[in-house]
This record gives sequence, C-alpha cells and structure tokens, in this order.
Amino acid sequence: MGRFRDAHGIDRCEVGPQGGYVVACPPFHLHDEDHVDPVEEFLGQVVGVEPARALLFRRRDPDFLDGCKVGQRYVLLRFWDNDGGQVWSMPVDGEDDPAVSEAISRATALYRWSKREPPQI
Repeated sequence: MGRFRDAHGIDRCEVGPQGGYVVACPPFHLHDEDHVDPVEEFLGQVVGVEPARALLFRRRDPDFLDGCKVGQRYVLLRFWDNDGGQVWSMPVDGEDDPAVSEAISRATALYRWSKREPPQI
C-alpha cells in the first residue's frame, strides 16, 4: 500500500516476517467502541494522489460523518504535511471514477485553503 518513508507518521506500522516496515492499510480508525461491526466499509486505496493518501469508504453507521449518510461513499485523506495527522473527508457524489476524483480534488482544495488562511470558528 505504499512505502514506509512516504506515509504520515500516524499511518506507519511495523509489520512483516523480515522485520521491515510497511504502511498499514487502512490506517484510519474504522471501529466505534459501541459497535461490533465496522463503522465504515473500506473499499480500497485511490492511486495517484500526491499530497495525501486517499482511501475510499462506504458509510455503514446510522449516524452522520461530516455529511456522509448511511451507504454513501466518501474519501478520507490524511495529508503528509499535516503534523497533527488530521483526517479530511469528502462525500462522493456519484458512483464512477470521475466522481471520486472530484471528491479528492475538493478535499485537497479545502485543505490547501485552510493551510493558507485557517477558517474563523
């Protein structure tokens, strides 16, 4: 799923019979303490995203996550230059590859905007 040196520190995991490092997949927290089943269904890693690791999920929990409804697909990104390791999520509007690419582009744009000028809360 990627090289150890290319992953965010939070996503690194020591594994393997040879004692080498690999990147955990998926690295994001998928379970809630109150649920036996996963909160999200991991669908796969999106290839070709330079500033972050983009993973595709489907929501399975009855609650909402950043606007993601039950059954809705969304991408999660953790940017390599984010020291805190904050995860960004964006709903996918559609079922095709261009819809996933658009969700990644929107999340990336929002992240870069917030790095320049953090939003006032």
